[in-house]
Amino acid sequence: MVEKDLRSWYYWPTMHTDAGKLIRGCSSCQVYRPVPRNPHQNLTPITSPWPFYKWGIDIAGPFPKGPGKVKFLIVAIDYITKWIEAKLVATITGAQIKKFVWDNIVCIFSLLGEIIFDNEKRFRDNPLKDWCEKLCIRQCFAFVKHPQANGLVERKNRSLCEGIKAWFDKRSKNCIEEISHVLWAHHTMIKSCNEETPFSLTYGTEVVIPVEIGMLTLRTTKVDMIKNDEALKINLDLLE
Repeated sequence: MVEKDLRSWYYWPTMHTDAGKLIRGCSSCQVYRPVPRNPHQNLTPITSPWPFYKWGIDIAGPFPKGPGKVKFLIVAIDYITKWIEAKLVATITGAQIKKFVWDNIVCIFSLLGEIIFDNEKRFRDNPLKDWCEKLCIRQCFAFVKHPQANGLVERKNRSLCEGIKAWFDKRSKNCIEEISHVLWAHHTMIKSCNEETPFSLTYGTEVVIPVEIGMLTLRTTKVDMIKNDEALKINLDLLE
């Protein structure tokens, strides 16, 4: 929490103490925060040649039914930026997963090269199988006896579920309303594997958080819209 504030250009002398008090006073954090019981071990990352080339996809749920009887969550994570895409659906079929990959990954980022799935029948059969072959997307499946091969998305599923539970207690009973908030928290959180946020690796800049509108930071006060417009005009001239 403190590191996130520092990267947003905020500092005050008692920030570590204040952050500790805030966390200890949050009932949802105390109830749903995971308690590590296994000794810490170094992870072996799965490599990817470039961002958004390799994704892991898994299913979370069922959750309490929301509008449209949605109760399952399709979760995908990129292996370099750690960017997460998620969508709530009523049923899990190959057609639903195909639509999710097209709408949430291909149409937003780029055509991917590999997808790592669990070894489930709905991931291996048509129409998903033929569609992946048509687009030259390689399907990789985790062994039944070694589910850790898809452990990155499994871990994010657990984090999403913990975040949804915490928001349930504090705000509402509709999980659809909370998915965007939980994803925002993950996209702006510094990851220990690369010491960067998924947002900064995806868009090349740190996210502007709502508090920066009322409590200005160095980067927001240094913005000169007139000079910015002039620089954009120069760039347009260079394109010609």
